[in-house]
Amino acid sequence: MRIPIRKLASEVGRHPNKFHEWVRKHGFEIIKEKLPSSEHRGVPVSTVSEEDANTIREMIIDLNSSQTSTHRSKLGGYFYIIQLEPDKDPNRIKLGFANDVQLRLRKHQCSAPYAKIIKTWECKSLWEKTIIDIATLSEKKLNESKIDTECFDVESISATTDRIDIFFKLTQT
Repeated sequence: MRIPIRKLASEVGRHPNKFHEWVRKHGFEIIKEKLPSSEHRGVPVSTVSEEDANTIREMIIDLNSSQTSTHRSKLGGYFYIIQLEPDKDPNRIKLGFANDVQLRLRKHQCSAPYAKIIKTWECKSLWEKTIIDIATLSEKKLNESKIDTECFDVESISATTDRIDIFFKLTQT
């Protein structure tokens, strides 16, 4: 069953046109189709699958709660390690910064559905590049190539985590 985007937008309290763009931007498949309902009068409407609609609802709930949450980073956000393919390629990780790591994980799960968060650290966004350089220091020495901007095949996730832990211990005063 397909859910009209306008109906979903109304359900989650969003403006339909902006919501349509948000859904597209987050990588959900949008299909125009004629629905049997009399309210659409046979005109094709933009729809998402019921499964995507449920995911979108959860994302909006999380987004709303993170915007009203009292648990916010005092430094601006979080540096994270996400393991992209735990079973098939356990040493492939994504390193980065996000204000909302759970939302970022969900975005990554569009292309890597089994991705999981390994660890997060509260930090300033300005630290992201420095932390990535520190985290991947030994991989660079071993001439291991980075897969993408913030995606790496590392020799050991625990060693990478340890290097980041040391950085954060040194920055605490």
